[in-house]
Amino acid sequence: FKFGTDEEREFVYCGKKVSQAADYSITITCKESTLRIKPITIPPGMKGSDKLTPDLVTQLRSVAGSLAWIARSCRPDISYRVSKMLSYVSKGTVSDMKFVNKVVEYVHATADQGITFHSNAIDWNTCEIAVISDASFAGEMDENKESTPAVVHNSFDAGNSIYVGADIGLSYGECPYPPLRRWL
Repeated sequence: FKFGTDEEREFVYCGKKVSQAADYSITITCKESTLRIKPITIPPGMKGSDKLTPDLVTQLRSVAGSLAWIARSCRPDISYRVSKMLSYVSKGTVSDMKFVNKVVEYVHATADQGITFHSNAIDWNTCEIAVISDASFAGEMDENKESTPAVVHNSFDAGNSIYVGADIGLSYGECPYPPLRRWL
């Protein structure tokens, strides 16, 4: 069963352009999706301190949602700005919409930017990565349920293992999950 086309070095998938360089590094961009985002239209005569109308809130939700998808997909550099925008939904002003429009202007001007995963960033001969997930209870803090821990470990130096999980207060090498202790 065959569908679609075979593509090498560059393809578009779900609005994301994936490109592979000669050194096998991979870059992901969302230029086309970014350029489709329109700035918020502020009606003439509104002052900066005016509360948002229902139409402005709808436009804000649309812009913020689109930018949130782009931030998650390939532009982590705009995450803070998007988070700030989302705080305006409940009690924003016209002045806040001017900030939103400046962010739209910025992402349009930098639409070619994305995220690059360099092929030589990890030494695959000495690196071990383990992710253990209990999908039905992921992120739960109930002591009777497990959360989703992960370990990044350099096999040549067990002292530099890093435990990543819900127990934020833990330091290097302290892991409450017995299955992960062998890496720490």
